[in-house]
Amino acid sequence: MLCPQWKAAVADVVSAVVSARGAIEGVMIGDELVMGHFPLSNLTALAAALHDGLAPHGVFVWVR
Repeated sequence: MLCPQWKAAVADVVSAVVSARGAIEGVMIGDELVMGHFPLSNLTALAAALHDGLAPHGVFVWVR
């Protein structure tokens, strides 16, 4: 389950990754989370939020 502050945490990650743009070109989220009983809908929401924040800066998000 995502914690109530998950969107703020995503915003912090987006800010850190954008600050390191050039050194970081992408973010990978592993599907192991789902295998550990993390709901797929939460993984989808997390990936979408990261994509929305990072894609405008040319940073890709890869869910594997």
